[in-house]
Amino acid sequence: MLIRHLIFVAAALAMLAALAFLIMWPAPMLEPVAPAAVDAPQSGIERLRFGYNMPEGSVMHEAAVRLAAELEASSAGRLQVELFPNQQLGNDHQMLEMARRGELDLLLTPTAKLSVALPQMQYPDLPFYFPASDDLYDLLDGEPGQMLLNSMRQIGLVGVTFWGNGFKQFTSDRPLLEPDDFSGNRYRIMKSRLLQTQFQLLGAEAIPIDFHQVRQALADGVVDGQENPIAAIHAMGIHEVQSDLTLSSHAYLAYALSISEQRFQQLPGALQRLIIDKAREITPWMRAETERREAQLLAEMEAGGMQIHLLSAEQRARFRAALRPLVARFESTIGADLLALSDQWLYQRYPQPERPLVAVDVDLSPAGDGSGLELKRGVELALDAFSQEQGVTPRMLMLVSDNRGQPGRAQRNLQLLAGAANWIGTVAGGNTDSLQAQLEIPGPAMLVPRAGELGLLPRPVLPRLFGVSQDNSTLARFLASRLGDQRLGLIVESSPWGQDFEHRLAAMMRREGTHLSGTVTIELGGQQPDHEALKRLIANSDRQLLAVRSRERLALVAALEKIAPHARLVSLFEGLPATRLDVTCVRVAPDSPALAALERRYRARYGDPVHYPSLLAQAYDATWLLATAVKQADENGPMTAETVTEQLEQLPAVRGLIRDYTPAFGPDRHLALDGTEFRLSAGGCTLSTGTMP
Repeated sequence: MLIRHLIFVAAALAMLAALAFLIMWPAPMLEPVAPAAVDAPQSGIERLRFGYNMPEGSVMHEAAVRLAAELEASSAGRLQVELFPNQQLGNDHQMLEMARRGELDLLLTPTAKLSVALPQMQYPDLPFYFPASDDLYDLLDGEPGQMLLNSMRQIGLVGVTFWGNGFKQFTSDRPLLEPDDFSGNRYRIMKSRLLQTQFQLLGAEAIPIDFHQVRQALADGVVDGQENPIAAIHAMGIHEVQSDLTLSSHAYLAYALSISEQRFQQLPGALQRLIIDKAREITPWMRAETERREAQLLAEMEAGGMQIHLLSAEQRARFRAALRPLVARFESTIGADLLALSDQWLYQRYPQPERPLVAVDVDLSPAGDGSGLELKRGVELALDAFSQEQGVTPRMLMLVSDNRGQPGRAQRNLQLLAGAANWIGTVAGGNTDSLQAQLEIPGPAMLVPRAGELGLLPRPVLPRLFGVSQDNSTLARFLASRLGDQRLGLIVESSPWGQDFEHRLAAMMRREGTHLSGTVTIELGGQQPDHEALKRLIANSDRQLLAVRSRERLALVAALEKIAPHARLVSLFEGLPATRLDVTCVRVAPDSPALAALERRYRARYGDPVHYPSLLAQAYDATWLLATAVKQADENGPMTAETVTEQLEQLPAVRGLIRDYTPAFGPDRHLALDGTEFRLSAGGCTLSTGTMP
């Protein structure tokens, strides 16, 4: 029978996945807490109240019962847990607020309910993003899941582990085996912009309906189908009013187990560790028990006449391709850093050695200034456009990694690819230390669109490094020639890049027969700028050159609005917050129909405005030049990392967004921009929202 076959296949896949996970993925990041040992006897009983919405008899209730028993036994009776199932203390929102106030100790909450305050919790809802069920389990138990659990500190909770009510499946009155099978029909969803977009991409209409009204809505023909885990489908009697169930396992109805942070801090360290350890030990049992019960329910529904359909690997791939745009649209909401980490892990489990691989290693951390995300998207748009217009067979694969601006992490990211024969190029972003760490890993050509980074690298030309970037020398020469006749004050960040730029600008201004009227150095790390020093600088200068790349420029611009509203800023970079100040910025990207068309594609794909037009254009052009070299290497054969690097030095004329490259590089010239592309512009310097992406 189909059910027995499914159980066998699931077990085999689970064994293989577990083995692969042990081989390929590092241990998850855990917040340091005290050891778990609790010696008996111990004085003082800690009573914990545990609330959740699941009824008695459910798998998660049984898991809660196990957790309470394990904690009491392992603590020699010191931990006493009282269970409140089936919303006895209130609905999910009410229990969440109780836990935040310290009135409820342990809490089990659907991630969909947490996503109002923590949008990244929509991660398990991404349809067909995870190739197999065990992939999501492993990711939730690994570093991506720990990132989500850590984010719960923002709302006063300590995340422990992820339980769940099973994977969602589709039901209807006909098989749903292809994306086109949804077209023109109506499907019930819980209220969610992500789920609404999911069905829109399938050509269907999504209608929010309360869960307890779903069965009647299906019976009355208000909607044609719905999605839910098997336990919910059976409990609500949906199998009695719908004829077909498609085993798609396309998304997970996850629950986050957490502890009130107030209560957690009151517990001894050993008990803190014990709660976390025991909850995580029960997680695999809870998932296995859910699957066991699902198999029983499927058999019962099949015996009752319901048609059960299992998607093939090819059908799942077509669904994944149809719904992949959803990932781009919700990338900023869920977190580009989280998705990059997941994609990196999935590539390790499912490598595609037949496809040329372009690595993109940038800073995607929330603490960054958003430029890494802009760079990544420029690469993505260029690869898609090049594939459509020029054609490279097989199509190039982009693998994004988040270096968080940390050299060690940047090095680790590229080390994972070392020795891969299909790795033919890298587009790098981040600070100078990260770039130099990346260059220490042997690999293919590295292209740098990020402004200024080339200024600190040794000469002569490095064989692997190519830039579509304004290096510090060229940038300083441009600014000294354009602004040297004015009293120019410098506001510069305290980084190696900032020191290098200040040195080169001062030298160029001396060459022009002038000098800086003053300098204020901005310390990195969130420190408040010296307001008195800024006032003096502005009083003694006509224009103030802002050479700050990090997020500190947000606080800086806000401070200048208050203390010096008549300041006249010239920023080296775009992406300033919206301000009433007189602001000009250095731009590389021209105002052209081609750039306007790219920005329209950007908005349509990601749903966000462009924050750094110049960086977007530089990343786009750098990637187009790399793709052209890949195509030439492929045509001249064989295509390897070495032949692609050689072809970069022998490129034909290429029309780019920034300029016509005739050619871009040569054997002794690896910098594609010479300063003639630079201009000062008062438009497009600030963000309309006033905040960083």
